[in-house]
Amino acid sequence: MSDPTADIQRLQQENAALRAELQAAAARQAATGQARRKALRIGWSLFFPLFDRKKIVRSGMQLFTTLSGYATQRDAWPTPEAVIEDGRAFALAMLRFSIRRRSLMLLLSLIAFVIPGIQIWLVYRQNEIIENQNKFFEIDVFDTTARGLTSGTASSRQMTSALLAKVDLDLLKGMVEGVFESDIGGAFTASDVDARARRMQGAAFRGYLIGAMSQQIRHRAAETGLARLHDEAFPMFAAVMGDARLRVAELLRIGRSAATADSALAEEVSNYLVNLVQLMRTHYRLALSVGEEPRYFANLAPVLARAAGRRLGGEPSPFEDVFFHGAMEELLLDLAQGVPFGEPEPPIAADPGTIRRLTQEGFQRLKDGVGDHARVNWSNLESLVGVR
Repeated sequence: MSDPTADIQRLQQENAALRAELQAAAARQAATGQARRKALRIGWSLFFPLFDRKKIVRSGMQLFTTLSGYATQRDAWPTPEAVIEDGRAFALAMLRFSIRRRSLMLLLSLIAFVIPGIQIWLVYRQNEIIENQNKFFEIDVFDTTARGLTSGTASSRQMTSALLAKVDLDLLKGMVEGVFESDIGGAFTASDVDARARRMQGAAFRGYLIGAMSQQIRHRAAETGLARLHDEAFPMFAAVMGDARLRVAELLRIGRSAATADSALAEEVSNYLVNLVQLMRTHYRLALSVGEEPRYFANLAPVLARAAGRRLGGEPSPFEDVFFHGAMEELLLDLAQGVPFGEPEPPIAADPGTIRRLTQEGFQRLKDGVGDHARVNWSNLESLVGVR
């Protein structure tokens, strides 16, 4: 059996240890509460110097009361220690009031400085959010446009083209660069399965995008200078011409029987060729107005060189009449007249002789402008266009 005395002593020691821990915890809690109350008093006294004003009044009145004792009998005069104590209390109250008032003004100044900074930061973050929303909006526009131009009906494609003519020029530029710089024009060969149908489908939706470009150039002229408009539109024109260099030549090889197999698709391919030449006409007038004809002909030359390389004879293509005998004739008339961008076209006499003379002048101007930029079979091109 254990010794009862030892057990009692052990219990007493444990009780003493527990009591010490409780006292230490209570002391810490009391110290924390006291520190909290002190911090609260300091904070209130810092934020409200009004308390110091009251203390100044009280200490000042106390000092005045002490000094007024000198007006009585000499034996009732206050002691020097009392005067010094009251003067010290008054001076300390004045010093605290001055320091706390300046501290409060400093704190308010910091707040006044920080709040605009926070507002600027919020505006910056808001701008980032808006930029992200614009990016998502552009993605949505690209998706809607792609579905409207590739999988919609002819009517929906026309509506999509009309909407693209009103969008921001930078947005349209991004679409054009993404579509026409992919170099799909030369990716198909005659051995591909359904190659002709894919060539025609690729040209079909591009025609509406090219039509939107021509409308954009005409609409932007009123709000943008011609030089700036040319700088913004030329990269798109160069991309379209680079794509058309192979695509037009491939389309002109499609015979009438293959083209008429799907008359609706053939009509949209004709729309592509017409809009392509319409873009050539629009950009020629713009280049003529800003003195950039050499760059214009340099980008036009490869398209003409490939198109003029078509061999005469064989099964005729219905797209030859659209491209050479219809649209190209309008381009040659523009080249002959040399009308700057934005000016009205001069009237042309309806007699065939005048039209033939103007087309010959336009063809010569085209020949002079292209020059050595590309090896064009001019004799073949004359026969295709019908200038001879």
